[in-house]
Amino acid sequence: MPSFKTSDGSPFPILGERLVVGHCDVSGAGVRACLGLKPGDFDREGAWSRVAVELTGVPPRRRAIAGEGVGESDDGGGEDDDDDDDDAPRGVVFTPGGARVADAADADAADAASAAPMTLTTFDDGVASVLAVNEIVRPGEEAAFAAAVHDLLTDDATRGNCEGVVVVAALRMNAPKEGRIFQNVVNGAAPLLIDFQPAELPPETKINDPVVAALAHAMTAGGHEMHLITTHGYRVAKLGTKDEKEASECANRVGGAVAAALECRFRKTGLEATRAWTSDAAAPKEKTDHMYT
Repeated sequence: MPSFKTSDGSPFPILGERLVVGHCDVSGAGVRACLGLKPGDFDREGAWSRVAVELTGVPPRRRAIAGEGVGESDDGGGEDDDDDDDDAPRGVVFTPGGARVADAADADAADAASAAPMTLTTFDDGVASVLAVNEIVRPGEEAAFAAAVHDLLTDDATRGNCEGVVVVAALRMNAPKEGRIFQNVVNGAAPLLIDFQPAELPPETKINDPVVAALAHAMTAGGHEMHLITTHGYRVAKLGTKDEKEASECANRVGGAVAAALECRFRKTGLEATRAWTSDAAAPKEKTDHMYT
C-alpha cells in the first residue's frame, strides 16, 4: 500500500486544515509555490516546521533515478538489484541558483529546504500542511503518489482536522484568459475565497498532467474535497530562456493565489531549475482527463 513516511523515522506530522500539494508540473509552478508558502507569523519561532518525507510502497524497479528511465539491470536483475535501485537518489529539480550552482549546499538553502526531494511543511496555527514534491513523479508512479495522499487523509494518525486537498499547478491547456488564476473543486467543496475571484475552467478542459489527474481520481473516489488552483503553464525546453522566466512567473502567480485563499503568506523562493524538466512529456494522450466539477 503506497504511503508516506518521514525520512528520519520520526512520527509523521498531523495535517492542518488543508493539505496543499504541488509537484514539478510543466512550469515547475506547483512545487515552487509550495516551497514559498509560510504562515502569517512565519518569523515567529516555532511558527512552522518542515520535514523530509518519502513515498513508500512503490515497487523498487519503478524508482530509478529521474531522467534515466526504468528498466532492467545489466545482469538481468534480481532482488539485490531492486534494493540498489530503491536506494538511488531521486533527483531534486529546483535549488537556489539552479544549474549555475554546482552544489546546493553552497547556496542558502536553509529556508527553501530544496535539497530534499519531498518535504512536508506544517503550520503551527493548524491552517495548512504543505507537501512539496521537488522531483519528477515518473510515469507509473502517479497513481501510487495519489493513493499515498489519500492515505494521509484517511489515517487516524495523520489526518487530524484536515478538510481536503488543495492542488497547486500550472497546466498546458487550451482555455481563455491567459495568465488568469482558475479554481475548480471536487466533491462539492466550497470555493476558497481568493481576492481576485478566479475563473472556473470549462468542464471539457483536459488535465494534461498525469499527477493532477491521478489526484483528482483519488480524491473523487475517496469522497475527499479537492480544490485545484491553476494557471496557464509553459514548457521549458531549455534553461536560460524567456520560457524559464515565464515559468517562474507562473509559480509566483499561483503561490500568491493560494496564500490569499488560505490567509497565509507567500514569499518568492528564487529557486531555479538544475536541468530542463518535462513532467508531461511522457504522459500519453489517453492519460488526460476531463476537468472534474
